[in-house]
Amino acid sequence: SFLLFAQEPGKVEVVIRNFKYEVQAGVIPPDMPATITIRNLDKVRHGFISKIFEEMDVEVESAAGAAFGRGIKGVHIQPGGEFNVRFTPTRAGKFSFQCDFHPSMRGELMMLSVGVA
Repeated sequence: SFLLFAQEPGKVEVVIRNFKYEVQAGVIPPDMPATITIRNLDKVRHGFISKIFEEMDVEVESAAGAAFGRGIKGVHIQPGGEFNVRFTPTRAGKFSFQCDFHPSMRGELMMLSVGVA
């Protein structure tokens, strides 16, 4: 995993390609609304699962609609699919995620306090 500073804190894109998560940008400040856009460019279904989703209210939006609430495990993304996951993190630290279908697929983002100049 690697860390890139997004131009807009709280907006992150994760692309799934060749059975890997590619984090396109990735700083999520605590106590600010965050959106992670996940795109699956592979030809198989993948998961985006994180324990952090069990701890807070989350909204998951796709072209077909949205689901929301506390305590979800994650999302399954069909080939060519895209989801937006919205939440407000309550603390700094690592945001780890993995695919429940392919356990070797793992990634992480950092939830960091970002100073404003």
